[in-house]
Amino acid sequence: MNHRVMAFIVGSLLLALGCGGNDDRTDPNTALVLQPSELCSDQPDAAIATFVDADLEARVRSALSVGDQEDLTCGLVSGLTLLTTLIKR
Repeated sequence: MNHRVMAFIVGSLLLALGCGGNDDRTDPNTALVLQPSELCSDQPDAAIATFVDADLEARVRSALSVGDQEDLTCGLVSGLTLLTTLIKR
């Protein structure tokens, strides 16, 4: 086979494979980070939950004994069955 034809075929194949875009939701090497409006019940356990309210996130982390540097995954958050707050008077 002619080298030019072979190069064209290989180049076309590589171009077609590389043009799929990079959707983080389908890339197995990228963690799925949810928007605060997305529910964990609709996602895999490894998805990372996010919060708009930093105080709520801190209380959830405290209740689950999860440090600031650890991901709050849906698997962890789904294990939380009770969250209480102290009301300051």
